[in-house]
Amino acid sequence: MGWSARNGIYCLNLKMLKNKKSEILEEEIIYIILTVVFFSLLAFFLLRSNPSSENVAKQIVLVIDASKPETKIVLNADKLVEMAEEKKIARESIVRIEGNQVVVRLSDKNEGKYSFFTRAEVKTYFEGNNLVVEVK
Repeated sequence: MGWSARNGIYCLNLKMLKNKKSEILEEEIIYIILTVVFFSLLAFFLLRSNPSSENVAKQIVLVIDASKPETKIVLNADKLVEMAEEKKIARESIVRIEGNQVVVRLSDKNEGKYSFFTRAEVKTYFEGNNLVVEVK
């Protein structure tokens, strides 16, 4: 560490100790700065991320598969409507049923599709910003 031997007596070499402390301090500061930058970037991307079309379709399918016939489900779709309006997508095109698939479109470039297992007839439509799913 910072000890040196002089005439059989161990003395504390303050200059060496000071250099080691400054090296350790510099390493700790660099580590803290890199950690803060990493978690800041992670938080930025997590907060900025929007639900993907496929994830939304999957969530709607889970609701459909868990419901019984003659069920009407009302889902808050404020975020979906807002995202679709930013991309100039009509409400009727945001969520639709094609055969046994839920198709969600949140942008012009991609659609999320996910299949459901129920044999019942399923209809979707919007009432205001709420998505209504009817399982008949």
